Amino acid sequence: MWWYLLSFDRADGHLVAQRRLPLLALHVVRSIWEGTDEELMGLSLAVDSERAVRLRPYLEGPVDLDRFNHYVEAISDDDEWKAARQRGGTPP
Repeated sequence: MWWYLLSFDRADGHLVAQRRLPLLALHVVRSIWEGTDEELMGLSLAVDSERAVRLRPYLEGPVDLDRFNHYVEAISDDDEWKAARQRGGTPP
């Protein structure tokens, strides 16, 4: 399982970027989204300005909150492989 930052265009809602967050650990996610369901799998965790600041050490680049809606999600390796096969390639 990997954590990803998903970015959606605010104007049309299309997914414009999906970035793996290899250094982000479950205990960090739980500390940033305190009070969220213990499981966290299958949830889209909205990134607001406060959470963007707390995620900054785990990101490679800025988070544009004006143009995009951002969410953190856990995606399993199996889901990555399935999506890659549907695209005709291999997972990142």
